[in-house]
Amino acid sequence: MDPFNDVYQDGVEQLAKLKTTSPNSLDFNNIKTELIEIVSDLENALESVKQSKQRAASGNGNDSFPEIDSFELSERERKLTDMKSEFTKVMDTSDLKGHYSDNPFSDAHAYNKDGTVANPSLQPGKKELPPEDSSDPSYREYHQQLLQEQDDLISNGLATSIENLHIQAVNIGDELEYHGELLNDVEEDLNRLNFKIVNNGIKRVNKFLATNQRGGNCCIAVLIVILVIILVLLIVL
Repeated sequence: MDPFNDVYQDGVEQLAKLKTTSPNSLDFNNIKTELIEIVSDLENALESVKQSKQRAASGNGNDSFPEIDSFELSERERKLTDMKSEFTKVMDTSDLKGHYSDNPFSDAHAYNKDGTVANPSLQPGKKELPPEDSSDPSYREYHQQLLQEQDDLISNGLATSIENLHIQAVNIGDELEYHGELLNDVEEDLNRLNFKIVNNGIKRVNKFLATNQRGGNCCIAVLIVILVIILVLLIVL
């Protein structure tokens, strides 16, 4: 399986993100690290193709990538070189400090801010790192500066996250208060509705009872009249 094209496309997308990301943000360093890993994967893929071609040429095995000819191999090497150059150009034109300015491809093609090729041994605007000697005051100062810059970036990121969480908490509190008011309104409406239902029900029951009572009295009066008539008839007859 030849993953070069897929990995290369991913690298192009990450490089585009790197160009539009603030150099002083944590995202910039994360994208830079991922892009370095992508370039390393592309280099390994090219090396595998070259070794396969060499084995096939020397008769020590079959070519695992017969679909890749010399022209395609040269084209891939050119793409990889261009990607390294673009990466170096972004790093050189960004005002980076400390380990955020590290560039493993600085010896490929370094560019000045005006786009011209610079001396890869010393990038413009970048200082040489002091020797890694813990007894050297300049090294200790440089190391402390790196730690301070890293702490500042982390502190700024935490402050931003805390502020966002505070805003979200306030919004959630407002939403809960609003929904609480809605529930109170619904409860009041239900209470009024229940009162009307109960009141109307009691009135109807009382009316029904009163109607039945009047009807019952009429029936009793009619029965009494009938009984009187029957008694009179019995006496007369």
